[in-house]
Amino acid sequence: MDPKLVLLVVGAVAVMCVVLTMGRYRFAVAALFVALTFLPVRLLGFGDVPFGWTVGVSSAVPALTTYNTLLLGFALVLLVERKLPRSARFAVPVVVFCGFGALVLWPASPNVSSGLLHVLACACAWAVGLHLGARLDPDGASGRFVALVLLLVACVLGLSVASQLASGAGDVERASGLFGHPATLGKLGVIFLGLLLPLSRSTAGRTRAMSYAAALVLFAMTGPTLSRANILAMVVVILAWALLLPSTRNLGKKILLPLGTVAVFVPVLDSLLTRFAVDSEGGDRPELLAAGYRQIAAQPWTGTGPNNYVTAVGGHEPIVALTGYPVHNMFLLTAAELGIVGAAFFFLPFVYALGVALRRVRTDGQVGDHARGILVLLLGITVVGLSGWAVVQQPVAETLFLVCGVLLGQVQRTRPVVDDAPATSTVSSPGAARTTTPARAARPVPRGARP
Repeated sequence: MDPKLVLLVVGAVAVMCVVLTMGRYRFAVAALFVALTFLPVRLLGFGDVPFGWTVGVSSAVPALTTYNTLLLGFALVLLVERKLPRSARFAVPVVVFCGFGALVLWPASPNVSSGLLHVLACACAWAVGLHLGARLDPDGASGRFVALVLLLVACVLGLSVASQLASGAGDVERASGLFGHPATLGKLGVIFLGLLLPLSRSTAGRTRAMSYAAALVLFAMTGPTLSRANILAMVVVILAWALLLPSTRNLGKKILLPLGTVAVFVPVLDSLLTRFAVDSEGGDRPELLAAGYRQIAAQPWTGTGPNNYVTAVGGHEPIVALTGYPVHNMFLLTAAELGIVGAAFFFLPFVYALGVALRRVRTDGQVGDHARGILVLLLGITVVGLSGWAVVQQPVAETLFLVCGVLLGQVQRTRPVVDDAPATSTVSSPGAARTTTPARAARPVPRGARP
């Protein structure tokens, strides 16, 4: 018997034991964020990586990983239990389109199959995030647990950067931590900021403290990567958050948050300026960008197929064949691979989330906080994605869909939250006590208003 299959069975049994003792909500949050960040491990591959494979939005052959297995499993449970949120339907068009493309438009190759699995995992991440967000109580035990998990994840990633710098391993001029490229850390940092900033407005002191601490660690770990777009995006996210905060009682935060963020990146300012002086255009980006425009013009509606850009375009674009990299723009790369219609379907969940957030951005309380979180998240990711393509690469794309789904689920939540705790646990915090008595507490406090 395949040892990997035995490992999967043993792991499934262990997961069941953890769920029974930890609670489904807490297990889902912890397992997903851990798997997406410092344990994105390949569990089972379906073929060998071909010689000469360079890079794509997913692996060269279809593979079950820790995170896509969890996402597919959780989404299947929601489907079977009929608990899929209504807004999950905005991820359906891209799945249907990719199914049609696999049958009619695109080559039947391992890398395209891997790309299709990647798109499906992103759609599942959106649905799972919506469900988790609808059950999140930022002022209760679940909000405290999410902040704790994000703090632990940030600390592990930060320690990996510190260890790399201390030992001089790898590219010491640009730290990459646990990942193969320095920019991955900053992209995850920008995404997590979108969730941490609303949690920093919780009425629970420990949740606020852990959220601020996690954000500080994210800033500190991104600096040594010297990723210009990511650092700029983090500064933009904080500036936008400060500007969007209600003016009443938040004047100090509007001033201190941007100043503190800039201060964190002062130690790496000289190195950043040196990078700008040496490589102001970002290497081969202009040539890759021109090649991307030509490819979209050649196949505007069908695209090359997901995860197939370098393979398909490298045959007739010398710059792609020479570098082995796709166009460094997440919007253009998606349009080149899925076609313009497919790209529109891929980004449809974010467009919908943006529309909802714009309508709720001036709302006070948790709804307004998470609506502002959606806006700053999408703004930061746009800053990164205009000069980079890896936002749509695994596991960053799955993380983005998951976090945006959580934020939107919280904005659209219409019923009181009951924190998901183990069956043997008791209510021990004021937040948990408040959320377990919906009958009277829900009436005097309108949805979205702070008590």
